[in-house]
Amino acid sequence: AVAIQAGCDVESAIWKANGGKNNSGIYIKYLPTAVRLGFVRESDVDRALAHALAIRFRLGLFDPIADQPFWNIPPEVVHSPPHVQLSKEATAQGFVLLKNDNSVLPLNPSSKLALIGPHVHDRSVMLGNYLGEVCRNDRSNGCVTSFYEGFANVTQSSSGTLLCAQGCAVSGTNTSGFIETFKMASDAETVVFLGGLDLRWESEDRDRPNIRLPDIQVDLIQKLSKINPRIVLILMHGGMVGLDDVLDHVEAIVSIGYPGPYAGEVLPRALSGLEQRAWGKLTMTWYRNSITEDLNMLDFEMTRSPGRTYRYYRGNPHFRFGSGLNPLTTFTLQDVALEATNCFEGSGSEGSCGRAVLSVLVTNTGRKEADEVTIAYFAPLDIPEAEPAWQLREQVFGFERIHLNSGESTKVSFSIQGNETFQLADASGNLVTFPGRYQLVVSNGLDWVEQTIEIHGH
Repeated sequence: AVAIQAGCDVESAIWKANGGKNNSGIYIKYLPTAVRLGFVRESDVDRALAHALAIRFRLGLFDPIADQPFWNIPPEVVHSPPHVQLSKEATAQGFVLLKNDNSVLPLNPSSKLALIGPHVHDRSVMLGNYLGEVCRNDRSNGCVTSFYEGFANVTQSSSGTLLCAQGCAVSGTNTSGFIETFKMASDAETVVFLGGLDLRWESEDRDRPNIRLPDIQVDLIQKLSKINPRIVLILMHGGMVGLDDVLDHVEAIVSIGYPGPYAGEVLPRALSGLEQRAWGKLTMTWYRNSITEDLNMLDFEMTRSPGRTYRYYRGNPHFRFGSGLNPLTTFTLQDVALEATNCFEGSGSEGSCGRAVLSVLVTNTGRKEADEVTIAYFAPLDIPEAEPAWQLREQVFGFERIHLNSGESTKVSFSIQGNETFQLADASGNLVTFPGRYQLVVSNGLDWVEQTIEIHGH
């Protein structure tokens, strides 16, 4: 009853066609009784149903099938070459390079590489979950290129050498595979360690008790680093991974999430500098291991010290939201400028807020063409402490991906609409634009350029 009245219109529950009493769920089981007892009005249920059906109407699900474009997509479009290529590009752009000491990346595919770690032969963990059939009539996903196969293709085409051993599982205590990897690390120019998590550690119904990398992987990485310090750590994961125990034992760290069926092919190419449209930025803050002790994990108050997410966290994380390097080149940000119209400082007008444009000059200062991603943030400077929004540290209002040749520059612009861009919740939960000064920041994860804007009126 309380959930319905609070606006939770839909419950995800088991529903079988003609299931009758076999269907189960909190709403199915208890809502009729709640209505009869007067805990919730029938009109509240009607409202929730209207909201749910309105979405289906907007999607066209009640229109004739002939009028619905998604019912008329021919089978040959599925998995067509343009779509596959787009998926590969998206995969590459989801990789995030967090550390690259001594320019260990890009790899030299003509050298001798040691591929080690629990995911070297993976074809399934990379897929994540909530997916359909990837390989037709093949639950083993045999059509998916494993990381080992992808690295083998790249090294063979460059006359390089690839050594490979799993070394350990994602977790556990079996260290019998360690010895084999020690010899490989000694012989190789660079070690690529494919580690991280899997769905036994994290899923919709399985929360981790901490964010640490499993102990057995930490143990193996630390031992390998004493043999060969040139280690590139590749992490498959959903949530962030605490890196306290391995950060100083590897030269490069790459976050790839659960990257999908093309990662086995695309990752080796990106690591070897063969994907010019690759690399992105972190979509979450990567905390230190102690975050699960610093916070009450059952208290979801975002602003309570030290704060949660990039918007409120005031601690010192390993990597900030928006971090990300490019192994091919470097970029600079300069000449930040602000063009403002009415309702902003200097306009001399106090009517409805107008439009402003924040721009920055981005330059590729390296020797290779590559992509860069810039992110625009705002932070309020004058909100009264009586308003919860005063604790906001920063908030994203735009981002852009660009491609620049070596030495090329371009202006990247972000549009600001005063009545919309800076909307925050007031003490009553209403979205408002507070008057006052706002700090504007554009960053690529390494450089930050700033401007200040002032909004008059409300």
